[in-house]
Amino acid sequence: MEIQTTKQRLKQYLFIIIICLVMMIFGFAYSGFQETFAGFIRLTTGTDHLFTDYFVQGSIGSAFFNAALLGFIAIALLVINKKDIDGMTIAGVFFFIGFAMFGKTIINTPPIILGVYIFSKVDKSKPFKDLLPAAFMGCTMAPAVSEVYFYNGLDPLAGIILGVILGLFLGFVINPVAKVAFNFHKGYNLYNVGFAGGLILTVVVSVLKVFGFEVKRQMMWYSEVNETLIWFTLFFFCYLCFYGLFYCLVHDDKNMIDRFERIQVSDGVAPTDYVKSEGIGPVLLNMGFIGMISVCFTIFVQAPLNGPTIGTIISICGFGAAGKNIRGICYIYLGALIGSWCGLWDLTQPSIIIGALFATGLCPLAATYGPIVAIIATGLHLSVVQNTSDLHFGLNLYNNGFSCGLVALFIRGLLTSVHTKKGDFLIKHSKQYQLKLKEEQEQKEE
Repeated sequence: MEIQTTKQRLKQYLFIIIICLVMMIFGFAYSGFQETFAGFIRLTTGTDHLFTDYFVQGSIGSAFFNAALLGFIAIALLVINKKDIDGMTIAGVFFFIGFAMFGKTIINTPPIILGVYIFSKVDKSKPFKDLLPAAFMGCTMAPAVSEVYFYNGLDPLAGIILGVILGLFLGFVINPVAKVAFNFHKGYNLYNVGFAGGLILTVVVSVLKVFGFEVKRQMMWYSEVNETLIWFTLFFFCYLCFYGLFYCLVHDDKNMIDRFERIQVSDGVAPTDYVKSEGIGPVLLNMGFIGMISVCFTIFVQAPLNGPTIGTIISICGFGAAGKNIRGICYIYLGALIGSWCGLWDLTQPSIIIGALFATGLCPLAATYGPIVAIIATGLHLSVVQNTSDLHFGLNLYNNGFSCGLVALFIRGLLTSVHTKKGDFLIKHSKQYQLKLKEEQEQKEE
């Protein structure tokens, strides 16, 4: 019976397993076995603060290999711990894979995941399997572990020991801090763990600075126009759409369109789980469209497709299973474009294009309050995110999650204080609210 259960879980995650296989094959095909493995060693044994493009530190092939390898590790942990698929699990795995293109490796992530495991045994309020999505996202702080591993002046053995201890501590505290951090923005920032990670590392780095800890930051950014990467990335997200459609056909899902539409009118306020409410088929369709729109947006503004941008798009599309929809991301991208056209920022700059893509973490604000608030939120985010990385030396990979948390807190607080009347007006004129009223009316008539 247990073997059958394991097979069923592997089948649930089959679409991710196929993604990892394709990424690994593409990596070897593009760079060759020798260069892929040589690059993999370089990116594994280097520092990883923002922005460290693994296309540059390693190679294009090694970046895809590293992402695939971490994806397989994530699936193995989920299956071994008997975790069934849901929206946050998909989001967590896609973040784990995406950031393996520019920050996460097989040596800086295990201590943090182990720290979360220890927390689950001490706290006992939730089993480890239910904390796995947060553990994957908690690896936002993985660069801090690498920085200590290879810190100049530390004995190598001492660096490894101290790095592991730091990783265990960061993993242990991420869940309780994230739980408190959620209360600040009430689910209007989808990247709550990134917000919590920013808070933790701001404190930890401040303490380390007292003891002379410094980070020598450097920019690694692949800027070439690579048509092969463009076509492969588009194929990546087309695959998600086709898999979703195929899944619905195989399971004779006649309500797929209706459930896909319900995702598009959802406000997406966390915790939102589209897998549980609408099913895996419409969710994959939503994720695929989010990914393709994001790729087209990146190409349109003439930003390069490299480790950070591709990794970012993979990461944000994961939340197409847990809060993001097409309407919300389009409002956000519109805000980024308007700011660019007004000359406020250059969308080809690393921090700006990554910030614009990750501003989709504010989708609940955009979907709930509409395009005007979305445009304002995007502008605020792109202003704030350029300054927040200095607080943690760029060691929080989800720096945009940190910024999104601050912006969501600010805007929600503003709408609440200006008050309720304006906030209620915006909510009551949203599509989600109108759909709810329609459903209630139909129930009364029945």
